[in-house]
Amino acid sequence: MITEEYKNNLLQDFNYQAYLYFNPDIRESLGFDKHLAEKHYIENGFWEGRVCNYIFKDTSQSGEYEIICSLISDRSDGFLIDVGAHNGFDLSNSYPFLMKGWSGILVEPLPSAFELLNNMYKSYEDIICLNVACSDVNGSRNLHLGSDGDLSFMSTLCEDDNDWFDKNRSKVSILVKTKTLNSILEENTINKEFKLLLIDCEGHDYEVLNGINLKLSKPELIVTENYTSNMDKHKKKHLNLLLSGYRFAAQHDCNTFWKRNWK
Repeated sequence: MITEEYKNNLLQDFNYQAYLYFNPDIRESLGFDKHLAEKHYIENGFWEGRVCNYIFKDTSQSGEYEIICSLISDRSDGFLIDVGAHNGFDLSNSYPFLMKGWSGILVEPLPSAFELLNNMYKSYEDIICLNVACSDVNGSRNLHLGSDGDLSFMSTLCEDDNDWFDKNRSKVSILVKTKTLNSILEENTINKEFKLLLIDCEGHDYEVLNGINLKLSKPELIVTENYTSNMDKHKKKHLNLLLSGYRFAAQHDCNTFWKRNWK
């Protein structure tokens, strides 16, 4: 059993300045906040065997953080919305920005993932965690759990039948509350323009985008996951973005990046 004394001893033995001295690239890209480092080291550094240097790493799945930084106007401060935030750390595109002092709304419907997410950020007034699913209507829907375990990354509202879901979606589902992004923005009195919208909903990104008026809300950059198993929905999503004033800016791995057209 890991005791508080054991955790505190490990934390005391961890030399922050020595670590940062040998990792200037990480210090430069993410910044350094000792209070946040201590919090994440204590609360998240042990439960699945993470090493302490993960606190300072780019946590995005395939380097999306650097691409986002190259496309936004100012990465030093901002507001983001992360739809499908999971536990807020593993494979997270939002974590590096929140570590730099950004504020935001993190949305996650899976109860086991949300518990970890909420524990991570519950003491920060400018970071709101919501245990709901985003869709095109307010109400409730079945969240189909993924086949990758209790803390699944593959849970989805998508009802499509195809080979991809046959492999990655389990037969188990739970009823969850759904909200549109329009409703979430209105309920939390968010300004019409914000910096970053991240969507990773396993085949349900199209419906999420149908729940926000992009001509009014105007995030500077949108990152959305490709879903080519349903090309009709995939094309409609891209058309929706183009008609809403966004231009295709980049593609990396399974994600596309859409920049608001300032002209």
